[in-house]
Amino acid sequence: MVSVLLFILIPFVESPFQEFDFYGRNITGKAPTFSLTDTQGETRTLDDFRGRFVYLMFGYLGCDDVCHTQALSFYMLNRSIETDRVQFLYLGMDPENDTARKIDSYFDSRGTNFTGLLARNIAHAQAIAGDYNAYFSIEPSNAYTNRSINHPGYIYLIDPDGNLRMLYNGTNLQIGRMIDDLNQIATEFI
Repeated sequence: MVSVLLFILIPFVESPFQEFDFYGRNITGKAPTFSLTDTQGETRTLDDFRGRFVYLMFGYLGCDDVCHTQALSFYMLNRSIETDRVQFLYLGMDPENDTARKIDSYFDSRGTNFTGLLARNIAHAQAIAGDYNAYFSIEPSNAYTNRSINHPGYIYLIDPDGNLRMLYNGTNLQIGRMIDDLNQIATEFI
């Protein structure tokens, strides 16, 4: 069990040799691609957003905390940056309950650069999240609680070339510092 946990966490463990010039966790590697349906029924892949910075989150509408505050962080980022260079993606983790219509109303309505994405089923969503080391599990509902999803609450920043650059985690994200990270990385693409 410990070895599995270490395998999952290794990509996010800070190296003692890493520079700490960023607010988010500096990560590297090609962003895993995916093929999903957007809320309008169109098939979308990560390559569709090449040339733009992409903020990606995995969420579900029944979440009590982190998903909604991170979606709000996206909205606040969108209000503070040049929207033509950034795309916000919300990958739904609960396709059984979070329909295209619900995600469109909740997420896509925040701006033209907000795109909700739906997996075919939970296993498909879990496979894509797993590619990003954002593993999640479904907790069944009972007489006292609705079904919940245990998930890490990561936000990924992907650069215009399709590379992972930053990982953010938490509900009290500092928008100004996230913008500083974006601006620092954007200098590489001028």
